Amino acid sequence: MKLRHIGIVVNNLNNSLKFWKNIFSFKVIKSAKEQGETIDQMLSFKNCKIKTVKMVNKSGLSLELIEFLKPKRIKKEMKTNYNGITHFALEVKNLDEFYKNNKKKIKFNCSPQISKDLKVKVLYAKTPENSFIELVQKLR
Repeated sequence: MKLRHIGIVVNNLNNSLKFWKNIFSFKVIKSAKEQGETIDQMLSFKNCKIKTVKMVNKSGLSLELIEFLKPKRIKKEMKTNYNGITHFALEVKNLDEFYKNNKKKIKFNCSPQISKDLKVKVLYAKTPENSFIELVQKLR
């Protein structure tokens, strides 16, 4: 089994596209409007309408951005201690440089921190969708 993609329900598709393209270098590979019985069954909504954009980065990680047109998306503030999946991690080469170059564009929980075992430098960042990304730099 292998991970196929990560699906993210977005607040604003255009803002999210800019974030993932401009900051993390994801490229759009497919976009679609979806509705009908299959989507209704899969997502457990009647008359569901969504826009999806599939993106990929140079390491092969795939994201699917999903904008709900019907029913309307429920906005919530994600917390790091919520039950279930709260984040995914992306590896960066120089976390200090990434932080310095993006601290005005991204809400970070803190500055880069070195792990207790001294193997990685890490920090959490918020996406436009209020999800979390853990950014990791290997130190050894």
